[in-house]
Amino acid sequence: RNFSVMYVKTVPEADFKAMSDYIKESVCAFDPTRKPDQVNVRHLDEWIENMYQSELSLGKLITTASFVAHLIAIIGIVGLVFFETQFLKKEIAVRRVNGAAVESILRMINQKYLIMAGVSFAVAAPFANWLMTAWRKGFAYQSPIPMWIFVAALFAVAAITLAVVTLQSWRAANANPVESIKNE
Repeated sequence: RNFSVMYVKTVPEADFKAMSDYIKESVCAFDPTRKPDQVNVRHLDEWIENMYQSELSLGKLITTASFVAHLIAIIGIVGLVFFETQFLKKEIAVRRVNGAAVESILRMINQKYLIMAGVSFAVAAPFANWLMTAWRKGFAYQSPIPMWIFVAALFAVAAITLAVVTLQSWRAANANPVESIKNE
């Protein structure tokens, strides 16, 4: 007699308003203590969507925060590379005077940052996996976390780091070595 949820299967072409009124009248006839405005009739897909509304909001928040974090990280890498190329300006100039190719200088600078990105990823990936596994435990049906997501993330981090470092250090490697040595 004290029920809170009832499921009614209907045909797709049913008139929802008429069906809703009929269900409210039937429930009130079965339980005279209830009033029609106390009976809430909804589609199942609306009910499920409302259940996951907080997850959708969390997803939007995570997407926005992730975008901002990536932007800050890229700006930080640009600043670090700019500072390092200014600091290594004389060394780069001496290497260029001694016949070093621009590619070898870029490789020297890129290698350092790719190693830092790899170590950072090695620390962050297990934590991210643990966090995602703990979050998924709140759901009735859990899809597995494929490893290709982590591999794709590693390649994305490496590509972004490589692009940013190469673009920033290209200018220092192609600068006139005589001017760099003279200014030092």
